[in-house]
Amino acid sequence: HLSRVLNKTVIAGAVAFFGAASWLLLRPAPVTTTEVSAREISPAIQGVGTVEAKVVVQLAAKIPGRIVIMKVDQGDTVRSGQILVQLENSESSAEVERAVANLDRAKLAVYGQQATMLRAQAALSAAEAVVAKARANRSLTYANAERWDKLAASDLVARMDLDERNNAAQLADAELKSVEALREAAAKEVAVQQVALNIVPKDIAASAAALASVQARKADTIITSPINGYVVSRELESGTAVNPGTPILKLADPNTIWVTVYVDEREAGSIAVGDVADVTLRSMQDRALRGKVVRVRRESDRVTEQLTVDISLDELPE
Repeated sequence: HLSRVLNKTVIAGAVAFFGAASWLLLRPAPVTTTEVSAREISPAIQGVGTVEAKVVVQLAAKIPGRIVIMKVDQGDTVRSGQILVQLENSESSAEVERAVANLDRAKLAVYGQQATMLRAQAALSAAEAVVAKARANRSLTYANAERWDKLAASDLVARMDLDERNNAAQLADAELKSVEALREAAAKEVAVQQVALNIVPKDIAASAAALASVQARKADTIITSPINGYVVSRELESGTAVNPGTPILKLADPNTIWVTVYVDEREAGSIAVGDVADVTLRSMQDRALRGKVVRVRRESDRVTEQLTVDISLDELPE
């Protein structure tokens, strides 16, 4: 009797289990519906990069010297035209003073040369006057000689007097040639002094150019900031001797900040200038900054096989 009861119970349980399983398998499945729409899917490309400044300036000396004053330090804010570094300028100051003196001397030489020119012109005028007088005297002596020659032909004067008049004419002729030679020398002296007077302005220009050169050299002892920005790094200290091209300060313009991202070259092919980009900074992980691609380098790194992509930010964070 107990065996029959157990068999009935097992059969009843089996029927109930198969019935429940059939109901679970055959019941309608729940369905969620949605509307279908067409849209363009843009693949997202990710990359890790750094925040950099597009405008970075390495300040260096143009001339050799020693740093005597360093006015800024790393992290300081600078403005365009601000004096940042002063090099020793005692030698260049002496050169400027010497060039100024040479220029003043060249300018004074104008008055001296003008005076010399006036003296030469006066000597030429005097020589011309002497030549005119000698010509008049020569004409007079020749006229007297001709007159006495006619009188001697008529035996109205002695032969000795005629010879005296002829000698006087010959002496006047020689004197005229002498004073004409002096006048020619005076004319050449005027020409020489005129050339020298024309050279004086060139001497002044050369002295002025030399002064400008040493003034520029002295100006190079003062190094100013070419931009508004920050001092990124300070490479040298006061008292250091520098050569031309030796870096002293590194400046950056914060208004030219952009992000340089390194992207796998297999994914960078579809990136183009003008593409929209979202940038997340480590210091601002809860906010994405909107930007756009402004430059894509077309040569990938041979080791990392990555391309450099520069992204400008629409709004610079504080």
